[in-house]
Amino acid sequence: MTQNNIHFKHLSTHSFIFTRSVIQLNTKNRKAETKYRISLPNNFIVECLISYKLVPITVGGLVFPKDLIQFDLLDFDIILEMNRVT
Repeated sequence: MTQNNIHFKHLSTHSFIFTRSVIQLNTKNRKAETKYRISLPNNFIVECLISYKLVPITVGGLVFPKDLIQFDLLDFDIILEMNRVT
């Protein structure tokens, strides 16, 4: 089992994965070409050309199938959107 540094982002609309973490997770046959343009707080725009569909992320024994956009993050391996708490 791989340990990743996961950040839950409240009211986010997308989830992201660090390029290095793609190798560690079960992303086989989940890759999709995309063209997301991500606006950073410094107004810089980053194009993200790869995403992964329904990647199983396990947190605390629970599995969350998430669509993840490949993005080179500095502090986190994965950022998961969290738009509600149930």
